[in-house]
Amino acid sequence: MNKVGWILILIFFYFVGALVYFFLEFMGKK
Repeated sequence: MNKVGWILILIFFYFVGALVYFFLEFMGKK
């Protein structure tokens, strides 16, 4: 397993999770 690959995957999922969180927060305030 490539450690760099795992790090990129973790960053990718963290970024996607943040987008979903902010999207839900934005929709919830409307």
